[in-house]
Amino acid sequence: KSAKLFKSEFRTCHGSLSIRFPCATPDDFPVQIFLIVLPVFIMKRNTVSNESRPLRGSVEKKIQACGGGIGQLTLVEHSLCPLDARTSLQPGLRHRSSFKYSDAQRRRKTAIVEVSCPQGLSAHDEFYLWGLLALTLNQPQPIPEFHATPHFCLRQLGLVDTNARRGGRQYQQFAAAIERLSWVKYGCDAFYDPIRAEHCRVRFSFFSYRLPLDPNSSRVWRFHWDQQFFEFVKSVGGSMWFDLELYRSLSPAGRRLFLFVSKVFARSEQTPRMDLRQLAVDVLGLSSSLPMKHILAKTRRICAELVTVGLIMELQTGTIQKQAAGRYDVMLRAVPGTPRPGRSLSM
Repeated sequence: KSAKLFKSEFRTCHGSLSIRFPCATPDDFPVQIFLIVLPVFIMKRNTVSNESRPLRGSVEKKIQACGGGIGQLTLVEHSLCPLDARTSLQPGLRHRSSFKYSDAQRRRKTAIVEVSCPQGLSAHDEFYLWGLLALTLNQPQPIPEFHATPHFCLRQLGLVDTNARRGGRQYQQFAAAIERLSWVKYGCDAFYDPIRAEHCRVRFSFFSYRLPLDPNSSRVWRFHWDQQFFEFVKSVGGSMWFDLELYRSLSPAGRRLFLFVSKVFARSEQTPRMDLRQLAVDVLGLSSSLPMKHILAKTRRICAELVTVGLIMELQTGTIQKQAAGRYDVMLRAVPGTPRPGRSLSM
């Protein structure tokens, strides 16, 4: 009745809702109020930030079920530091790497990465990076700031317990890893932005922190994630969950290969055929100065580690093929019937 009386006209103009009341009567005042409030409610509903929305139930269950590891999808494409600790822990480290990607026209290109590590960086530190991200995003309403005691973090990451492993050395290793990670500056000329669905040039840190000076203090440690990095991880299509306990059981090189193939196996049952040297040097972090025979042997051992835990199929004839003198390519296959890793967290 009110609609007939008003002959109300709704039209969308630049995303807003405008209303006209050609012939209203006093009896229609409540309906007028409703139609005036309605656009305000719609605009407020459309501008609610993702930070105020809780985790989807299915995603939260996946994180808790798998042990809580979260990896950023571009960072798992390449190494963050050399695999050899004698090189990676040197102060003033500048690690350069690369990875292949397809642009909007499906043309294959190479992205260049540079990671500045003033205090050095260990391949073991990546475990704390992915673990802390999972703890932060597993909060009911994830924000870039995370507060927790070191004991809570280490227990959630499976490094200490109430029985055999009480800490001590683990606390020192955790604090040292946090120190090194906080100094890292990451740069890439073709980082995939999941928010805008495009490749772009970026430079960001991982996080900053505030820790009490007293090592026996019971106060919480405060971590402040870099806003840009946190948005990349938190957005749809920016990260993946994985089994942190399985990840922790692998060697540092095995962990990197595990995350790399997990990303690929989420959408395919096998990796594309890749240059073996690129996989070994850019993804796993082996030294580029190693002779090819050593790179080949080390890559086989790393792959065998993932075969043992059932992540990839056993290497067969044709898995690694020789293309020319000193040049090989490789293609890895997922074990049939195994669950595919989770992708595209929506926070």
